[in-house]
Amino acid sequence: MKGVISIFLLIIALPLAACANKDEAQNQPDKAPVKGEGANATYPFTSFDLDVDMDGADDAIDVSYEQDKEGTEASYVNKTNNQNLTGDQAMNALDEIFSSFTFNDTTPDDEVLRSVEEAFDIPKDAKSVEVDIDFTGGTEKKYSR
Repeated sequence: MKGVISIFLLIIALPLAACANKDEAQNQPDKAPVKGEGANATYPFTSFDLDVDMDGADDAIDVSYEQDKEGTEASYVNKTNNQNLTGDQAMNALDEIFSSFTFNDTTPDDEVLRSVEEAFDIPKDAKSVEVDIDFTGGTEKKYSR
């Protein structure tokens, strides 16, 4: 009977292990913040979402980053450069960009948008740019144009 139960539990556990989130970064940069680190963190945020629509290409640039005590999830899609990165590959690409940001939750909205647009090479004629950021201090802000 014990053998049957063990086999049953193994059969149930295998599919669950195979369903790991492909966006989860296993080898996250050491400088990525953990929620609550505040001003000591290299990135000014714990969550960053960017959605850029261009003429003829919705979600032309789509970035999703979330870091918490359980780990980091990241994805980076840039249709103009044929990039579709997830997990560690996305974090490697995003780390260079995120490390260049100098804004925080008190920076004027237009400066944050300008920094994001420059860092991601967003063309001036983009239809829309939407950024959602959860800053390390707990402030959540939305920016758009």
